[in-house]
Amino acid sequence: MIIPNRHTNIRLCILRIGSLIVDRVQQNGPTRSDELISSLEASIENLQNTRIVEALIFLYAMGIINYLEQDDVFILQAELEEKASA
Repeated sequence: MIIPNRHTNIRLCILRIGSLIVDRVQQNGPTRSDELISSLEASIENLQNTRIVEALIFLYAMGIINYLEQDDVFILQAELEEKASA
């Protein structure tokens, strides 16, 4: 489920987790996947890895974030486009 309803814990909603991911990548630049996951798990109690993966898939599908496999990092799509045009 992407959006919360009255039975959903808002702290574990994919949209909230996605916004935290974007904030972290925006602040830190390209972020290694293990660092991103560990920082999210440390900041949100009872967070399951599946929720993080669902949020990453959502952000990727929306064209907000990209994964660079050779470096094992997540980067904002806008930042990637800036590097490509420079």
